[in-house]
Amino acid sequence: MLNNIGKASAEQTKLAQQWADNISKVSVPNKRHYLTQMKRGDAKDINTVIDNNKVDVAKDIQDIKNGLGSPIDDLKIKVNGRTYSRHGNGDNKLIPISSNNANEVFTLTRGEYKQLQEIFKNSGDVNKTYSYMSRDPKFNKDDFNRAKEVYNLTR
Repeated sequence: MLNNIGKASAEQTKLAQQWADNISKVSVPNKRHYLTQMKRGDAKDINTVIDNNKVDVAKDIQDIKNGLGSPIDDLKIKVNGRTYSRHGNGDNKLIPISSNNANEVFTLTRGEYKQLQEIFKNSGDVNKTYSYMSRDPKFNKDDFNRAKEVYNLTR
């Protein structure tokens, strides 16, 4: 351990090289990950959404391309207090994962994501959305409440 003080470990060097080899290929997240553009995205089992009213995602991507990110593993990188991951399928589109800053990146279940989409489709009219969505036999009030919470946190 003592001989590694001030020096990058072999693993860190390998990670840095893996990212350097792909750095020019990384691209912005799919629109479904942007709070302001998620109206039409498909819901997955687990979804992440970034509040692009607060976060300059393009700057984060540019900073990563400029070598300012810190690789966490072969798929994840941290920049400006936010963690992004490359798609595991070899695609270099980034996915927002988390943030050190409150209310910038949200992780949602399929139901929560769909409820949040509906709130946006109804121009933020939470009561109208609740009235419409609660008629569905599959309606989950907990999902709706989480979607409403995220919506309110981003206003």
